[in-house]
Amino acid sequence: WPGIVSVQATLENGTWHMCSGALIHPQWVLTVAQCFFGAGDTSTWDVLIGATDLSRPGPEAEQRHIERVLRHHDYDADLESNNIALLELDRPVECSDYIQLGCVPDSSLAVPELKTCYIAGWRAAPDSDPSPGAVLQEAKVRL
Repeated sequence: WPGIVSVQATLENGTWHMCSGALIHPQWVLTVAQCFFGAGDTSTWDVLIGATDLSRPGPEAEQRHIERVLRHHDYDADLESNNIALLELDRPVECSDYIQLGCVPDSSLAVPELKTCYIAGWRAAPDSDPSPGAVLQEAKVRL
């Protein structure tokens, strides 16, 4: 899953995975608005790209600072509607075997034609022990 990124916050007690996102352009990530709801100052937030194990990212992984967060202007946390955001990175990433733009279906594909999809991400629960949440997980889901 070279298009999946980890959105991370650096706090007094360490760096934590907050949510996942998809690299949709060398300088832009698509993610959920709820990740930033009530987050306060996001100046210490970064994006880790090209890693599957957050506890050991490896030399192929790259980190970028979040330059700007653009939440959907009609995002409603109570209704969980319009839960989408764009993150502008401080500089573009170069695609490689480990870093690629997220895959999206051809625009001619009708949603009812999609029978199954895959989801991928890390568990977003700050805890002190290295856990399976540090390793990228995937699941096949029926639509």
